[in-house]
Amino acid sequence: MSDCSSFSSCDTCKSDITCTWCPEESQCREGHLWGPSETPCAGWRWKQCAIPGNILFIGTCAGIGLILLIIFIIVCRCMLFQRRKKAMYADYIRYEDVDSEISGPSKYK
Repeated sequence: MSDCSSFSSCDTCKSDITCTWCPEESQCREGHLWGPSETPCAGWRWKQCAIPGNILFIGTCAGIGLILLIIFIIVCRCMLFQRRKKAMYADYIRYEDVDSEISGPSKYK
């Protein structure tokens, strides 16, 4: 574990996983994915210098949530399709049985 205050730029600060960069004060502080550990910093950056960490975190969570929602919808539609398919097959068997009762035994069986 290194001393984050020894880093003087975002490029050097982002190289250490235990550090976050605070652009307002141009300081590297101890922190993690959730932001600086001790003193708050509004526009903190972690492991990159382009996007503020809180926006990056919210965007990542929203993206993961969207992917999970799409997977949920696909699974529900597949289950609904299987249920309809079983119902159609059951109706087909039922109508085939009714038809055989009406017309008698099939000569092709």
